[in-house]
Amino acid sequence: MSTPVFVCTSSFGARYVRQHGQAHAARLMRDAGASGVEIRQELIDLRDQPLSRLGADIAELGLDCHYSSTDLLWLGEHLNDRIEESIEVAQTLGAKLLKVAIGNLPEREEIRDETLARLGRMLEGRSLELALENDQTPRGGTPEALLGALDAFDRAGIHDVGITFDIGNWRWLGINANDAAQMLGERVIYVHCKGVVQRQQTLHAAPPSALELSEWSAYWHQFPARVARSIEFPLVSSDDIDHPDETLVAAARPWIERLAHF
Repeated sequence: MSTPVFVCTSSFGARYVRQHGQAHAARLMRDAGASGVEIRQELIDLRDQPLSRLGADIAELGLDCHYSSTDLLWLGEHLNDRIEESIEVAQTLGAKLLKVAIGNLPEREEIRDETLARLGRMLEGRSLELALENDQTPRGGTPEALLGALDAFDRAGIHDVGITFDIGNWRWLGINANDAAQMLGERVIYVHCKGVVQRQQTLHAAPPSALELSEWSAYWHQFPARVARSIEFPLVSSDDIDHPDETLVAAARPWIERLAHF
């Protein structure tokens, strides 16, 4: 049985998506065989408005929807005021999952409990999973920080929460991804798939190499069966060209097929 594979709209390139809209990108993902689309907050533009129409378009394509927010969950000792807006956007899109980074997990337990009680009220009555992603920062991108956040959620009685395991992001912190998979695996509900290359001492997302794919095979044994995975690497070499739709579909299809049966 194949595993659900999503495609992040950013994989088609920011320029292309802003020019054509995320609904258009979703149609190409459907044509390439994807199970779902990840809508990116940073790419929402006039072409995506109203968001209710974007959500309806995704549903009509028969795709599931995940929503990626750029808003951190915690800012200092406070819950980010913009998180409620992200929840509303996810609801409007018909998203089943909201992906966020934790930001600064409050050190004091009473502050964590207070802020999570407020978040729990925001999520009450919504069919929405919250997926905490390992970002590229020491404050929210380590297994220890994520486990601390999960523990706080568990104590607060918020159960629809898990981990977005971004395979590539561990490289930015020099963390062994296999070690992270062993620590977090049972709580993983979504996997961001991307390779990483270094150019002029800077790391960049890239299609995975054969070596990376070989390493990835060890991670899946740590995760729940058929956990959804998403392409979050560039599917075209340049974002400066307005690639034909057929080129993007052809670029996405083999990766979707490979990840679905990986």
